[in-house]
Amino acid sequence: MKKIVTFFCFLVLSTSVSYANLILHESFDDPNGTVGQLSAGATNTEDFFDGYNYEQTRWWTYSGATGSDPKYIQVVEGSISYPCYQSEGKGNKAYLWCTDADDVRSFASQNVMSGKVYLGALIHVEAVKQKADADYFLSLGDHANSYFLGRLYAKSVKEEGASEWTGFRLGIAKNSESTNYIAYTEEVYHPNTDMLVVIEYEFVEGEKNDTARLYINPSKDTKEPTIICKQDTVNGIGTPSGANSKPDAGIYGIFGVFMREGINIPKVYIDEIKVATQWEDLWEDCGGEETDVENVQQPAVSAQKILRNGQLMIIRNEKTYSATGAEIH
Repeated sequence: MKKIVTFFCFLVLSTSVSYANLILHESFDDPNGTVGQLSAGATNTEDFFDGYNYEQTRWWTYSGATGSDPKYIQVVEGSISYPCYQSEGKGNKAYLWCTDADDVRSFASQNVMSGKVYLGALIHVEAVKQKADADYFLSLGDHANSYFLGRLYAKSVKEEGASEWTGFRLGIAKNSESTNYIAYTEEVYHPNTDMLVVIEYEFVEGEKNDTARLYINPSKDTKEPTIICKQDTVNGIGTPSGANSKPDAGIYGIFGVFMREGINIPKVYIDEIKVATQWEDLWEDCGGEETDVENVQQPAVSAQKILRNGQLMIIRNEKTYSATGAEIH
């Protein structure tokens, strides 16, 4: 694999970037410091939500961050990029590192009440917690602070032969913190890797049958989610359990994005939050689906460079690799 990486050093691409119908795009352009604080005129969480004391153009801390030394979510220097989602880093990024503040930012348009909602974000886990318990740290939700939908979890994993928790699994839940209603990935991920996550929440007609899905490191062409929240099961006396025993989105629909610091979340950066009602609207125009760049012939080595949706890839021995040599499944 190292031979593949050495075929090239840099490739400069000229791309045009367009976002069609995003209803929120957050690059954390603010200078370093606090992401949000309680809205002016609101003395507690109920005042904040019930009085609509938020502004749609900024984050507000709706919970936690109390006492003489409140721990707000921070904006820190640097940004995260991902091919064809956000090809060039811009602005800064949010850092969730303690156990205190919860922040919300509402959409600049009317609440979403039907169809599908996509929440995309770039994440970078710096370190996992040395414990098996998990908390969610990103979700959609309603203005009444009652429904947190499509909750994204990170759960530490102690891999075989390891004495410490070294990796993590990502999980998705529709509208519950109970471990019975969270679906986790089979794959174990490791800290200090940039990742793209897309949460999909689908409104389905009827009661208790909306669905949440999670896509991990997808491309624009991705059709299948990585995991789907656990669906209905029925016990011996006919009582439903699982994700769809929990309520759907409330009467207010989905109104915003929530970042949450919890005692069990890893140290994680979040960047380039996007919300759309169409999958295609999350992505940049990378200038074509697939283009040959170069065929490489060396003794005992034969490979082909291509651009797929603007992302440089290498095909060798019928396997596809990224520009850094990582195999793409």
